[in-house]
Amino acid sequence: MILLQLNPYEVTTLSSFSKIKIETNSPLASHHIIESIDFNREGHQKAYETFLENKFLVPLGEDYTLADELEPAFMLLHRPEVSISIKRVREVNVGEVNFSFHSGFAMQMMSDIGARRYTFNYPHVLPSVGAWIRKEVFEHLKFEGQALAAYEVELSMEDMMTIFIYMSFIKMRVENKDDRLTAEECFISKEALKYFDRLDELESMMVAYIGDESLSSYIKSPAIDVGIHSLVQKGFLIEREDEVTISEFGKAIFNPANLSECYLVGEHLPMGHHLTTINVVSAGFVLLRTIAQEGPPSIQLTVLPPNTDAIEVMKIACPVAFMDGFGDEEAYRLKMEESEKMFMDKIQSPIDNQVLVEEMDKIDEQDAGTTNKFCVQCGNPLPLEAMFCSNCGAKQP
Repeated sequence: MILLQLNPYEVTTLSSFSKIKIETNSPLASHHIIESIDFNREGHQKAYETFLENKFLVPLGEDYTLADELEPAFMLLHRPEVSISIKRVREVNVGEVNFSFHSGFAMQMMSDIGARRYTFNYPHVLPSVGAWIRKEVFEHLKFEGQALAAYEVELSMEDMMTIFIYMSFIKMRVENKDDRLTAEECFISKEALKYFDRLDELESMMVAYIGDESLSSYIKSPAIDVGIHSLVQKGFLIEREDEVTISEFGKAIFNPANLSECYLVGEHLPMGHHLTTINVVSAGFVLLRTIAQEGPPSIQLTVLPPNTDAIEVMKIACPVAFMDGFGDEEAYRLKMEESEKMFMDKIQSPIDNQVLVEEMDKIDEQDAGTTNKFCVQCGNPLPLEAMFCSNCGAKQP
């Protein structure tokens, strides 16, 4: 396994000498590294001189180019088939982790808080990515109470605004009382919910829970009666004449006291990207994913029991990246040595490296003439003329 630790100037200096252009789903593009520091001439000059000295950059005619042994690493970084990002939202002192996938290999890029330093590990194979995620992201999680059962439902913006308006009233009552609320004190009148006008607080609560800032533009005073009826039907609220209260199931999902961890997971494809929030509650996992459509978006809410394997959770958050190939740690141990040797054999030959670049260009030309597209929701291959996905039913642009 090769490890590089670079500051942003060093990353962009090496990147600029690669023969392979940066695609929109590269972690370098999603981090906006190039745009954010292009102005710093001194930082790049120092990095340039360091890499000449260490032979990371080598002569090519009258110019310089990236050393052959580094080019495949930047192929993984610049032109991934798919990349993913994982960030702990509730932990302010950690950065972000990215994996870029191509041809069964992966490059891991980790940034510290403030993106002052980047650490690159490669080559990973798919089982090693799965083993890392199990250990570093999921192994420390603790659950208590009665486990949630698997459940999936689509919630409208009216649903989401209504439940968070209810939770805002509960929050105010808790703040004004020294003890826990009784069951009776959890009932809120429908009339009170209708006259809620603290939209800034509503926006803050929803964005914090769902993790998608684009929802801010849809925050408004909802049709409370519509939201209440829908949430009662879906099991989150209980109705009593002119009042409502939250169900035990609703508490398990939406009560902030039950939330122990929150991860914002992105899947980045050449045709676009989507984000999924994984909320770890006391009795399981709650995944929230924005569904784009005409008009206000909806939220796909998926509940998984606490014993769900980490890779099964990630398959929902990143259905394309985790489609297959993520074995257990035993599979990783068996494959890693052979795969790493094959990778190193490839990058040690300048001829092979040039062939690799040419092959990538051919793939681009073939892709440009393809008659397929991919579902914006689940990544399923579709004909260009398809209006709906044959796998998940999502409407296509």
